[in-house]
Amino acid sequence: MLDRRLRGLEMHALVDHLERLEGEVVHLNDRLLHTERERPAGHVLFFPAPEGYEVVEADDPPPPIGQMLLLDAGCFRVQRIGRSPFPRDRRPCLFLELSPDVG
Repeated sequence: MLDRRLRGLEMHALVDHLERLEGEVVHLNDRLLHTERERPAGHVLFFPAPEGYEVVEADDPPPPIGQMLLLDAGCFRVQRIGRSPFPRDRRPCLFLELSPDVG
């Protein structure tokens, strides 16, 4: 559908269209970089504990999915990364699972 619309445009209209698209890409890249700069440092850990679940805040950069973590509560593996459970907290939340290697 878009291809048919572009075929009907003249050369100067195609150039204008391309310049508008390039402007949008620059604007979106600027927004993306601005959002990443505003993200607070650190991350949140969410993991199972004997009494339910535990949430721990950390100041360092988050480890990747699959990374093993040794915490006071045991050995855990980063299962996935999602949003923090705290309202308006833009830090990533690492959802951990108890390592199957630990009994």
